[in-house]
Amino acid sequence: MVDAAAAVTTPDAAVGDDPEAASKVPAAPRPPPVCQVRVTKTGLVVFDEVSTRKQAVDTCKRSIVARVILDEGYSKAQWTALQRAFAAARIRIVQGSIRDECVENPLAKGC
Repeated sequence: MVDAAAAVTTPDAAVGDDPEAASKVPAAPRPPPVCQVRVTKTGLVVFDEVSTRKQAVDTCKRSIVARVILDEGYSKAQWTALQRAFAAARIRIVQGSIRDECVENPLAKGC
């Protein structure tokens, strides 16, 4: 007959002995609270990198809100598809404009 108490293993002594061990583990980088998206004539740009719609959704899911800027001559089809994709992923959209961005950064492209 096997004793059930004898079969129980104790945790490794190293685990939990160092209370400072948790503070030594680097924290995961926090995503920016606002995901920057630009809809252009040719497609989507997320954080200054050309992206597909799926990449935009995946990137913006980690943020609180997506700030979408519509460039002059933007693709209305891209914008409509992006709105639907963000709605399906429950990503809140705030619309900006080129003028808004120029106030924040007057040296930005297009200002």
